[in-house]
Amino acid sequence: MPKLLNDILSGTSDIAIDAVKNYIDEKVNKSITKERNNGIEITTETLIEAGIKDAVIINLLVKYWGLLDDEARDIVRIIKTIVYPYNALAFYLKEQGYTSKEVKDFMNVNHVRIKLRHNHELWKLPDKLMQKVKEHK
Repeated sequence: MPKLLNDILSGTSDIAIDAVKNYIDEKVNKSITKERNNGIEITTETLIEAGIKDAVIINLLVKYWGLLDDEARDIVRIIKTIVYPYNALAFYLKEQGYTSKEVKDFMNVNHVRIKLRHNHELWKLPDKLMQKVKEHK
C-alpha cells in the first residue's frame, strides 16, 4: 500500500507542477503579445505623427515587426482613425484644463472610441472632434 500511495502522490505532484508551468507560460505569452502590440502601436503612432506616408509605415511594420501586409494596413487605419484622434482629444482636453479623471470620464460618458470607430469624419481635429462627440449623443 505505501508504494501505491507514493505513486499516487508522485503522479499528483507532477500534474500540479505541469499545471503551474502551463499557467506561467500562458501568462508570459500574454504579456509578450501585449507588449509587442504596444510596441507596434507606439511605432505606428509615432510614424504617423512624424508625417510619414502610409505606404512607408506599412512597409516598415512588415519589415521590422514581421506583420502581414493586411495586418499592417489595418493597424495604420485603426491608429489613424481611432487611437491617434482619441489621444489627440485627450491631450486637447488636458490643455483646456480638464483633469485626467475628467478626461477619462468625458471619453467614457461620450463613448468616444465607439464614435470614432463608426464615424471616421470625427478624427480630423481635436476641438471639432470634441464638439461633434458632444453633438452625437
